[in-house]
Amino acid sequence: MPENTITNSIPVVYRHLSHLESAVECILQQTLLPSEIIIIISEYNENEINSSLLKKIDTKIKDKNIKSIIKTYREKQYAGKNRQIAYNLCTSDIIIFQDCDDLTHKQRNEIFLKIHEKTKSPHILHGWTSDINAQFRPINIDNIKISNKINKVCTHNGAIFIKKSVYRNIIFPNIRIGEDVVLNKKLLRSNSILIENNDMYIYRNHLSSWGDN
Repeated sequence: MPENTITNSIPVVYRHLSHLESAVECILQQTLLPSEIIIIISEYNENEINSSLLKKIDTKIKDKNIKSIIKTYREKQYAGKNRQIAYNLCTSDIIIFQDCDDLTHKQRNEIFLKIHEKTKSPHILHGWTSDINAQFRPINIDNIKISNKINKVCTHNGAIFIKKSVYRNIIFPNIRIGEDVVLNKKLLRSNSILIENNDMYIYRNHLSSWGDN
């Protein structure tokens, strides 16, 4: 497995397909591009509109010389199952997840990797904001603070950095609500860390799948 290559992955639950293109754009605008993007879509409805959308997204990814893996499933799967499939398919040493209904800062991959190289942490979380303007607000990497105290709020975080060569086989919880908490508690180690910067991730709670999925 290549050392320190990055896969970005987006689990897509039903009714969020319309937000997928903007989520992918966040990745394609990163200051550090991944080598691979994996998109797992559950409850997928095969039709001309959806097929056209996925073809457009696939082309955008490949135009950046990034490997594209897009898999669709008709059955209902919660985010944990979608993440599990992506994790098993991932060919990079590092996988970074992003929920489909959220946005990420353009320096997110770069910051994750630099913090990992500095701390050697295989499990990194960060805070979030609802400020949509934070997406392109410059972040000074040298001034970022980190903590090994991961509070209960931040265990509710599917936007997670995992180093596969450390954790290897992971069983992702596939439950309707709270799978992020269960997963992060399972992954917690003495060198799990929290990046104390909220601008790295824009949580769009008005689009959240919690109420319906």
